[in-house]
Amino acid sequence: MYASDHRTNPASALLHQRVLTLWLRSERMAWSFLCAYDAAYWTTLHECLQHPAVGQVAAGTGHYTLYAHDWRAVPPRTWLETIDFMALAPAPATEETPRFTVLSREQFDAAVHEALRSWRRPDVLAASPLLGTRMVAQATPDSGSEVNTLRDLLAEAVDDLHTASPKFHRVLAATYFHGASTQEAAAERLNLPFSTYRRHLRRATDLVSENLWRRELNGSAAGGTGPGD
Repeated sequence: MYASDHRTNPASALLHQRVLTLWLRSERMAWSFLCAYDAAYWTTLHECLQHPAVGQVAAGTGHYTLYAHDWRAVPPRTWLETIDFMALAPAPATEETPRFTVLSREQFDAAVHEALRSWRRPDVLAASPLLGTRMVAQATPDSGSEVNTLRDLLAEAVDDLHTASPKFHRVLAATYFHGASTQEAAAERLNLPFSTYRRHLRRATDLVSENLWRRELNGSAAGGTGPGD
């Protein structure tokens, strides 16, 4: 008879191994008994060992569950051939689900571009892959909205251009924040040739993406961007 008060640990695992060896080497054993305090934990293991619960034993202020096997009905050789040792093995380790969405730099840049275009459409922004990134998760309060956080991060990254690259700040603000209906209308509002406007817009978007990419990699506030061309 073997009694267990604790859950599996190196010492109890060694004791189980010695008990199994004893069962297999005993030639005339009629019954074996296992006794455990935590039935919810031990019952599955003991049933895998073909020791079903047969009753309870009072001990002190608690009750132990008694498990038994009749070796006359199922002798060691038969028991060894039929026991499911795989059920006794620990479950294989599984990879932990990543906490954040991992984007390549190309995917990240494309997502930033689309997010800027959707800045005034929170319903569209709700589908952005950037919502699962580290920069958004770390900047979102416990009861906050990831969409609002992403809008704030985009606005902050654009505002960072105000001093170092005012022409790029103006082109982004006119295009995405101040309600220009088309890029042609934004270029006209800025009094820029359309080709110049497009060049500035591409460069400005690249600077915003670079700013946010550093924040995503470093897990900290985005740094300022250089003046560009």
